Amino acid sequence: MNNLIYYIFAACSLLLLSNELTAQEPITFERYYSDSGAVEGRRVRQTFDGGYIVAGRRNAFATFFSNDAILMKTDSMGDVEWLKVYGTRTGDDWFNDVQQTADSGYIACGFIPQSGMQDNIYVVKTDKNGDTLWTRAWGSSRYDIARSVQETYDGGYIVAGQWDTTGILLRLNSLGDTIWAKLFYDGYVSFYSVSETADSGFVATGVLNANHLGLNLEVYVVRVDKNGNTLWEKNYGYVDADYGFSVKTLPDGSFLVGGYSFQGFTDYDSYLLKLNEYGDTIWTKTYSDPRENGIVEIAINQDGSLAFAEAKSVIGMSYQFSILKTDTFGNFLWRTEFGGGGADYIYGISRCADGGFVVCGMLGINTSDYLYLIKTNTEGIVSHINNIEDIKNSINIYPNPFKNNLNIDLKDFPSENCTLEIFNYSGVSVYRNSILGGANIKINALGYLPTGTYFLSIKNNYENYIIPIVHN
Repeated sequence: MNNLIYYIFAACSLLLLSNELTAQEPITFERYYSDSGAVEGRRVRQTFDGGYIVAGRRNAFATFFSNDAILMKTDSMGDVEWLKVYGTRTGDDWFNDVQQTADSGYIACGFIPQSGMQDNIYVVKTDKNGDTLWTRAWGSSRYDIARSVQETYDGGYIVAGQWDTTGILLRLNSLGDTIWAKLFYDGYVSFYSVSETADSGFVATGVLNANHLGLNLEVYVVRVDKNGNTLWEKNYGYVDADYGFSVKTLPDGSFLVGGYSFQGFTDYDSYLLKLNEYGDTIWTKTYSDPRENGIVEIAINQDGSLAFAEAKSVIGMSYQFSILKTDTFGNFLWRTEFGGGGADYIYGISRCADGGFVVCGMLGINTSDYLYLIKTNTEGIVSHINNIEDIKNSINIYPNPFKNNLNIDLKDFPSENCTLEIFNYSGVSVYRNSILGGANIKINALGYLPTGTYFLSIKNNYENYIIPIVHN
């Protein structure tokens, strides 16, 4: 009963927050965090106070197998309030998911090393300040990993992931003690997402390879009751390799499953399924793009429309990502894109109380990777125009107005990694590059831009300098 009262209170608080925030332009920002050592955000959620909690990893010693699991709490502007490190701190520790709990603390899951190349499932419960209340680990002496965690109706938790070559669901009480554990095996199964159902059971999605043959992979969805007994399990997909990365329960008892469909060695498409309560397909959508793309997480809006975090490749080792929005029936509405200058990845998306979206991932600049956090408005746009600050005398731009070429003199600017970006008057990015302060930069061949006013942004990890420029 106490949990129920708390959830009602929390829902009302978020509704009031939503009404207050939607009356004004949503806060937007785009941040990366170079001073923290954080290299990747795997999941992000808006917190009860309007800030954000991010689960991910930091690279402690600049080697591939020396990661620390982290939780990072920010305020509503993306400024770090605290960052805490968890795990063994001697090997490869990751967090893959996080959720704020009814007591304002957090539950996070991922993996920690056991020995050699073997990993254990890892779950941590913290208070609101990120201080550890309890930890749990489980392992099979092979590759075990938790990818998704949710607080349940009774204050316990459900965890989904992989146990060697089998899918696993773990049901825990509020203290982290195991109530039940269920394994799902048909050749090879791995779970990526779990959602509680209206009857207090669970639905999970992932991937199935029934015969261990190459790319013969299918989207796998299983529904269980509150005791972990299987109600149904079904496979979906096309011909080659299909993955389910995100599942959500809808108010009418149906389910959404997002992932990607692999149609050949050069053709990934974002893939969305709507299923009824028995797992029967209501409709299927694919969202093609000239590049390879796939849905990594689903967000559901108050009006029933849908938004997706969508990863995609560009050329070679260059990656970017997008936010894709559809109506209730999965019909395409819009897509906004980010990154593309290097190895830029997206892993998580959440809808915010003001109707905007927050996404997290990894930003590649030169040879370094940074945790990347973006808050957009309702149209998936970062409105840099609202963030104009006093311009430092160390930045000189000429000619301004310009016709085809633009020179940017940063010789008196701090010598550090920066992002240079040009936005049109609607806040849409038309040029982006990674640069180093203390140099002279020349941008050629801008004559294709329509005439008008633009905004040039030079951003380091601490400030964002924006200068109006005119193309005539």
